[in-house]
This record gives sequence, structure tokens and C-alpha cells, in this order.
Amino acid sequence: MRVTKIAVKAAYDSLGPELMKEELPAAFGRLSKVAVDAAPFLEFFGKYGTHFVSEIEVGDSLYQVFVYDEDQLRGIEKRYGKNHITDLEAVSFQQYTERKSASGGHSRYVGTLNLASNDPAFEGMRSQFRDDANWIECSIFVAIQKEKEGLLAQLCTVIPIGCLLTNLSVLIEDEARREVYSYVFRNALYQKYGANINPAFPPFTPPYDYAGIYEAFRPPFVSTISTAKIGIYQVHLHLEEVVTLNPDNVKKTFIFSDVIEVQKDVELPGEDLTIICRKFISHTQKTRAPVIRLSEDGYESFKFYCQEFDGVAEVRKAKTGEHKLISRGQALKTVTTGGEETTVIFEMSHTVDPPISLLRGGGDKTLYTLGFPLHSAECIINYPASPDALAVATLFVKWLVDMLRSATEEDPDLLSIRAQALLLLKSTKSLAGGVLTVPYLTYDAYKPTIDAMMAAVDAFDEKLQATTQLIQIRKSQEIQYKNLDELNRNLQSMGRFLIEQNRALAEKEKDVVNYHDQVDQKQQAMLKDGEKKVDDLKKKLEVQQKVMDEAGPKLEAAVSAYITEQELQAFIQLAGAVGSLFAGGAGIAFIRASELEGIERLMKKIDAAMKLIDGISKLYSAVDLTVQTAIAASNALSKLPDETDFPSALEWTEFDAEVYAAVGPITSKVPYANTYLKEAKILSARGRAYIDAASQVSRLQYEMMLNGWQKEVSKRQSERLKDLGNILSQPDLTALDAERIDLFELGSIYQSHAQRLILKLVKTLALQDSALQYYYLQPPSPIRSYDLPSLKEVVVSQAENSISALESFPSKPSDLKEAFVWPLRGLKVSQLLDDGKSPSDRRIGRDEYANYSKGGHDFEIPLEVEDIFNYVRVRIREIEMEITGIKSTNSGKVALRLETSAHPFYDRGLDREEIAFNAICQEFEYVYNLKTKECTYTNRPSGEFAQYFMKMTPFTRWRVSLPMGPHSENLGIEFYGDQVDIALRFHLEAIRFSPRELTALKLS
Repeated sequence: MRVTKIAVKAAYDSLGPELMKEELPAAFGRLSKVAVDAAPFLEFFGKYGTHFVSEIEVGDSLYQVFVYDEDQLRGIEKRYGKNHITDLEAVSFQQYTERKSASGGHSRYVGTLNLASNDPAFEGMRSQFRDDANWIECSIFVAIQKEKEGLLAQLCTVIPIGCLLTNLSVLIEDEARREVYSYVFRNALYQKYGANINPAFPPFTPPYDYAGIYEAFRPPFVSTISTAKIGIYQVHLHLEEVVTLNPDNVKKTFIFSDVIEVQKDVELPGEDLTIICRKFISHTQKTRAPVIRLSEDGYESFKFYCQEFDGVAEVRKAKTGEHKLISRGQALKTVTTGGEETTVIFEMSHTVDPPISLLRGGGDKTLYTLGFPLHSAECIINYPASPDALAVATLFVKWLVDMLRSATEEDPDLLSIRAQALLLLKSTKSLAGGVLTVPYLTYDAYKPTIDAMMAAVDAFDEKLQATTQLIQIRKSQEIQYKNLDELNRNLQSMGRFLIEQNRALAEKEKDVVNYHDQVDQKQQAMLKDGEKKVDDLKKKLEVQQKVMDEAGPKLEAAVSAYITEQELQAFIQLAGAVGSLFAGGAGIAFIRASELEGIERLMKKIDAAMKLIDGISKLYSAVDLTVQTAIAASNALSKLPDETDFPSALEWTEFDAEVYAAVGPITSKVPYANTYLKEAKILSARGRAYIDAASQVSRLQYEMMLNGWQKEVSKRQSERLKDLGNILSQPDLTALDAERIDLFELGSIYQSHAQRLILKLVKTLALQDSALQYYYLQPPSPIRSYDLPSLKEVVVSQAENSISALESFPSKPSDLKEAFVWPLRGLKVSQLLDDGKSPSDRRIGRDEYANYSKGGHDFEIPLEVEDIFNYVRVRIREIEMEITGIKSTNSGKVALRLETSAHPFYDRGLDREEIAFNAICQEFEYVYNLKTKECTYTNRPSGEFAQYFMKMTPFTRWRVSLPMGPHSENLGIEFYGDQVDIALRFHLEAIRFSPRELTALKLS
């Protein structure tokens, strides 16, 4: 009992330098700010302690001891409850301070009243602590009776009666270091004393819903029967799900996952246990961490590698109780030193990067075991259901790329996995560019195949559900086996069953794959056309780059007589940069003037874009992903940023503007400067056309490569199933054969059928949705989940969106009666002629060649054209072209070519908002009779087939040219002069807004 009315405290909320030894602040400063090394903190605890006295309370204490027989005490507690014993207001409590020998007493012994301060006044007061009226001898409880409430006021001596210990962490000024100090201290106490210390682990909520994001890619395990080897490869794993019967039979367990979570205590099998993951989350309760129990050998051999660790987990020997604590970047264990004394020491048992040797040894299995989580991430990254899903899958692929960076020629499959991961990481965002890519074919072209594919998906799903139900029934009937022979018999039975189910599911998968391949064949046709066009554009770009390389010195020589030495240096910089614009970044070295920042920015983007395009092209061109190809691809792709930022339209315009700003002022004095400006503009136009078209081709090549790798995985799995089938068909399994069987692996193969189908279905739905968005201007039908029922709902959503879009059209799309005419006047003849050859193909003189090297006139039709301002959803039905200024050709006909990279092209939505699209490069050919002006040929599809091909809008960059190939109608062409006029007539279909509707829209 504290007996003073006022308690005096000396409190130190913090300690200034004058109250600390000089070495203490310095020792704080040496502690780490990250929790990857606990050893310095533990050394600090040993040297300086963990707490300091932050408060001293002064006053006095009156105390007395009462001793009861245990049964007597229990009786008091039972009768009066806890509050009647401890509450100072309990009047009836006094009788229980009497000795047991007295009437009604219960106490075996009553101690003497004592005062902590030995205040002399107390000796004269002792008799006042008696209650003669109630026959109670000297008792501490008399002091709380109301009639004696002033009794203790006679005491005046004070002494220290209490202190408060505060953790030294409050003295650490740096917040990050303070948090790590507290983190290590709490974990060290928990390792030594367990839940008895009431550790109060802080609540933790993972930054993402990992289980939800990966829901469709983490199906349940197919069996609990123990096998000698267990291999688990997932994108997400709840550790509690790893359950095996007869765990003592498991020799080796290998677990690989992006994210592993543990919430409850779990026992993992295996004498040799390895866990590799990007993120490990241990969901601690307030006062307790999950326990991972291992066998004796498993505990000693445990190998654990993760990049991020959240929470705290206890790893314990199942039989002896020896344990260690694993937390963020550290592992703690307890050892006995000096008899019974125990000390917590630091032991580093896991690192971020596992040895590459741990990921080897899968043989032919490596490609599909590691491929399973990679292809799950591929589905999410290419077709993200949410920003969180995209972020998580991207982190996983980055981690995988980094982890496999030390793979060598000895690891061909690991190199292949890394090349695939790098391609996925570097290409997806770069090639998409945030703009909807419109398929070359319309929804009508894909619909019959997609309808048949969806019917095959339904059949697959039905088989999958039935098979999964059978597997779960078999799994529920599995029991603990009495001996090894019985275990092997059941292993053989379950293995045969799973192989049978795999084969049945594979047959259903083939039906879906066949229909998907039909869609791919249409994409392949697009790709071939695109590759041919890109190759042509590249040759023309190389021609013009050579022209500019030679033009630079000519410009320098021409201007040197008119400008100062300083100005000449600026021209040399400009000429060097422009002359090396597409030379792999070499021209960047020429840039030293701040006036050329736009050119420098464009050159860097061109360099990165062309490296990505070239890397994808080389990978695609390789017959197989050989070791050498994989190494070359990995080296090239790893040097690129995660998202290659392709040059924008504005940056190409800035390039032209900066070149003109540098050269334009001198054109009046130096005629060659005009020539240089024209050649530079041709270079930028060709470069833009090439990169725009090549990026679309690269996207298609990328998709085809992913399909090819999926087929290789399927082939490997089929071969593995055949091998396992031969083993399991034997009458009796030998011990050696049994060790070659892993039911978890069979389960992964089984699950991969659904995974591959999901990826193909998602890809097909995305293709279909792109076609529908462009055709109907309807909103996208997002993929929110990757399970088959959810994906089938997307098909319904697409149909509903199409109907809603049609209902929202202000009027029906109709053919415009009058053609939209775009005139091009005063075009140089030399600029229009195009023989489609590179310089090395030509056997003509330099002067003559110059007339045939330009390849066309570039122009742009903007969205704000007045003639069709009232229209939205504008589509080209047909194009007619006519040129004036031609005298004759050998054939009597004229051929014109109009082409676009379609990257991007534009339209107006139903709210008249600007919408950008991408597509594969488009080419329109038109041949007409020079005398009659009648069209004799066009490459546009006939009316019967027109519905199957996407229709462009006119709003994009175009190039018009006169093709001069060996079989061209333009051979022998003669002109009236050096200039011609061209009229382009676009026959359109569109939705018209009436003036009233336009006014209402503006007002809204």
C-alpha cells in the first residue's frame, strides 16, 4: 500500500548528451537502418543493456503478509469472488485477516505491519491499527476504514518506492534505426522466452490481396500420398495446404513460389527441404507466431531463400523443440552457455539469391515446372484484371529474371525461362503503348472460330469439373499406410489414375487448341504481310540514312564561308547527330549543344526502340530457342529499360523543328541548306514509319513466340507422362522406380492443362474485344478474374456491350453519298517515284538513282477536317486516286500506292471525344486507265469479303507514291513537268450528328 498522498516523480522522457556517455550516441549511430543483420544489435544489447530508468517514484509503502492454507484461500475466492479479495472497499474483508485460531478467522499466519521508510512516527502509531471493537488484531486494512482515514497522514518520510524502465530505443533519433532496434529486440525476446513475454506483434496487412490475384492459378493439390520427392511450383501457396500422409517417407521437398503465406502451425515433410520465394508472409497473431515443424534432418538441412519477409515465423524441430526464429532478413536461435545461461545469437540461414544449382536438376522438367508460375504471370501481365494484379505479376517476373542472371550454357532451360521472362518484362507495356490495337480482321471473321472454340471450352470445363471431383473423392479416401509396400501400391494406383485423367483432359484441350490455332493462322497472315512491309521500310530508311550521312559534310562545306567557327561547330554537331540518327545511338556523342535537346531525346528513344524490335525479331527468327540465342537475347534485353518509351508524334515534330531552326536561317545564303532540310524531313518520316510499323510486327511476333513456348511445354509434359506411364504400368514398383514418381508433379501437369487453356481463352477474348470496341465504339469488357466461369461471362458482357452501343448510336452508320476529297498539289516527281530497292540492288548511276530514292510523299489528315466534322465512327469503304501531270506510260495505265503505319490512327467517339488506335500497317493500291480514268485494279476486298477486314479511318499519317517495280504499270512513265497533283477520294461510312445534336452535346 502506497501511503503518501503525493508521489514525487523524477522523469526522463529523453536523455540529452550531458546525461549519456559519449560512446552511447556513437554506438547508436553504428546500428543498421535495415533489419538484415541482427548481430550488431545483439552485441549492443550485451554491452549497453536494453533499458534505462526513466522514472523514479518516491513515497512510502506499508505492507503486511497474510498466509492461508490453499483450501482456505480457494474457499474465500469462491465465496466472494476476486473483487472481494482485492477491492479496498470490501467491508467484509476484515474478518479474513484474523488468525485461523480466532473465532471466524481464516489466516494461518498474520505478519507484522512494516513501513518501507522506517518513519519514526510509525512506532507510536502501531496500536491505532487494531480494531478492538471487532476483535481484529493489528491489520493493514484498518487504515482504509472511514473513521481512521486520516491515520496515514501522520507519516511524512519519503523514499524511492518504484521505477519505470524504458527501452533504449526512445533515445535513438533516427526513426528507421529506431524501428529496426525495436524489431530485433522484440524478436530476440520472443526467440528466448516465447509467448510468455506477450510480444504484441504489430498488426500487418499485406500490400496486396495475393490469394485473390492468383486465385485462378493456385488449384488444390491432387493427392496427399507421400512420395520420395515432392516438387511444388506455384505463383501463390498457403503453406498449410502442404499435407502428406506418411511424411517420414519423403526424402526431398522443393517449394518454389512467388508468394508464400502461413497463418497456422504447419508440419512440412522431407529430410532435405528447400523453400524459394519472392515474398514470404507469416501472419503473426498478437502474441504468437506460426510454427513450422520439421524433422530432425529437415531442420538441419533447411534452405530458405526469399527477397522479402513480412512477419515472424518459428522453425522448430518437431521432436526436441529446438527452434529458431525467422523474420525480415534474419534468423535467431538460442544456445546454452555457462551452465543454464542462454544467449540469443544471430545466425544467417537464408539469403535473397538461391544458388543456381538448386534450380538445376529438373532435367526436362525445368521448362514446365518453372514455366507454370511464369506463364501464370504472363496471363496477368498481358491481360491484367486490375492494376494490383499487374503490379504483383511484374514484381514476380523481375525477381525471376534477376534470380536467373547467373544461368550459363549448362542451364539451357533456365536460360530459356529467363529469356521468356525478359521478353515478357520488356515487351508487353512497350509494344502496347496504352492504345487499343485493332485486329486486321473484323469480329465477323473470327466469330465462327471463336464460337466453336467456346463450345470446346465448355466441353473442356465440363470434363475438368468431373475430373476434379473424381480426384477430390480419391484424395478424401487416402489414409495413413502401414508399410512401404502398401504405400507403393496406393502410389501406383493414384499415379495411374492421374495419368489417365491427364490424357483425357489433354484430348479436350486439343480441341480448344485447334480452334485457337485457326485464330493464330489469321494472325500469322497479318504478320507475314507486316514483315514484308517492315522490311521494305527498313531498306528505304537505310537508303535515306546513307543520304544524310553524306549530306552532313556537304552542308558543313557549304556553310563554312558564311558563319563563324563557333557556329560551324554547332552545324557539325547537328550534321553528325542527324547523319547517325539510326546508327544505334552512336550519334548521341555528337550532341553537346543545349539547343539540340529534342534531337538527343529522340535519338535515345530510337536507340532503345530499335534494340527491342531487333531483339524480338532475332528471337522470333530462330528455329529453336537455343542456348546461344537465349544468351544473346537475354544480354540484349537486359540492357533495355522495363518499359521502352517509343518516340511520340510530338517528338518527331520537335526533331523536324529543331533541324529547321538550325539550318533554316542560312537557306537564303546557302541553297544546299534547302536540300538538306528536305532530306532530313524524309529521314524522320521514314524513321517514324519504320518504327511505328515494326512495333506492331514485333507485337505479333511476341505473341507467336509465347504460343510456341507453350507448345514446347505441352510437348515436354506429354513426354514426361509417357515416361511415368511406363513406370506405373509395371506389376510391382521397385524402390528406385517409386523415387522417380512425384504426385505433386503429376498434379502440376494436370493443372497446366487448365492454365494453358485459360491463357489461350484470355488472349482470344482480348482479340475479340478489341475488334468489338473498334467496330461498335463500345466500352471494353474487362477481365476481372481468370477462372473459366468468369471468362465465359466476359463473352456475355461483350454481347451486352455491343447491344448497348448500337442502342446509343444517334443514327445508323450510313454510306456518305459524296466522297471526301484530299488534294495534294505541287508534288515533286522525284519524290513520288519508288522502285522499292536498296542502293545495293541498283545498277544505275548516282544522279539517276537520286530520282528514284525518295519513295513517296508523306502527309497527315487531321481529325478536325471541316468537311466531315459532323461525323463520328468514320470508316473508309473505298479509295479512288487520280494524278494529273502524267503524259504517258508503257501500259497506258497509272498505279498509285497509298500506305500508312496506322500507328496511331484516330476517330471520334459517340461523345465526339478523340480516340486513338493502333493497327498493322495498311496499304491501298489503285490502278486506272490513263485515258478513260476508269479503275482497272484495286487491292481492296470485294463486297462479299469486305465485312471480314477492318476498315481504317482517314485520320492518320499517310504516304503516297508511284511504284516503279519491274512489273509496274508505271514503267516508261513520262511527265509534263517536274511536279504533279494528286486527288485522293475517300468513300466513307459514318454516323452523322445533326446540328441540333451537336448543339445539345456542346451545351452538355
